[in-house]
Amino acid sequence: MNTKTYNTENLTAYLLGALPEADAEIFDELSFTDDGFAGELSAAEKELVDSYVSGELKGENLKNFESFYLASPLRREKVEFARNFQAFAAKEMADKPVAVVESPPKHGLAQILSNVFLIRRPFLQWGLAFAALVFMILGVWLLRENVRLGSEISESQRERDELLKRESELQEREKQLQAELANRQTANSETEKELAKIREERAKLEQELKIRQSQQQQRLTEQRAENQRTPNAPEKRGLSIASFILTPALRGSGQLQSVSIPPKTAAVALRLELEPNDYAAYRVVLKNQSGDRILWRSGKLKSKSSGANKVLSVGFPAALLKTEIYSLEVSGLTATGAVEIISDYPFRVVR
Repeated sequence: MNTKTYNTENLTAYLLGALPEADAEIFDELSFTDDGFAGELSAAEKELVDSYVSGELKGENLKNFESFYLASPLRREKVEFARNFQAFAAKEMADKPVAVVESPPKHGLAQILSNVFLIRRPFLQWGLAFAALVFMILGVWLLRENVRLGSEISESQRERDELLKRESELQEREKQLQAELANRQTANSETEKELAKIREERAKLEQELKIRQSQQQQRLTEQRAENQRTPNAPEKRGLSIASFILTPALRGSGQLQSVSIPPKTAAVALRLELEPNDYAAYRVVLKNQSGDRILWRSGKLKSKSSGANKVLSVGFPAALLKTEIYSLEVSGLTATGAVEIISDYPFRVVR
């Protein structure tokens, strides 16, 4: 729509909220940028309000006026002012006496005032003069009030448009925040499901670990019972136990401790020097470097004090070892039952 192609009909439709949205947006902009449009819009609004107060609005226009126009408190004040003004004007007309004259002569204002002062009775003369002066002052005051009210109505119209624009922006922002909140709630729900799944899997792993530890402890107990039943068998066969002390590997050193196992050695006993820690118990795993395969696993072990340090004693059959590089991996058990790898003891076996 061209900014100059507007008339009384589409101005009335705009005031009644019946104008298409695209045209209404153009009129919104014109009310701020085009003073001529703003003046015509104000005149159309006054005419529309007077028509409503006079009972001249009918049909769809009356329906839209009552549902859309009167929804604004400011517009309701305009309607109330117009209704009071019409009532005042009607009362003034009713209070004036009606004189029937066959052929009244036409006189100007100067002639009327001169005739007033030519009346012979002084009291009536000054009374009429005072009344004429009052009506003139009242007319000037009403004119100034109309100009002031028109300015206030225009200002209120601009403020109303700004408030509507701000309200629209706030509604849009509210929709955006609601969408963001819904997305966050969905993400939190997915996170909670994933966390519950992880906890379930962890519980299963801990249960499986407890079962394996129980089985390992049972095998170790059976092995100890078997060893107690034949305590002197290694000595009778001329076998012995090889004992060694291992320290944790230094990062970046590249040096390996060598362990020489004599022939006919039945078992290997190792003392592992522990780094400072506060674990309640330990477990040790023997691995070969070539295949990273677990060859032996201990049960739950307790450390012992050796001077200022703590040591851990482990033992396993010497038959597990060949001329190769091995590693003892030490894990600590916390008070809650969690397992944490704390040290690694690599060594080379020479036979």
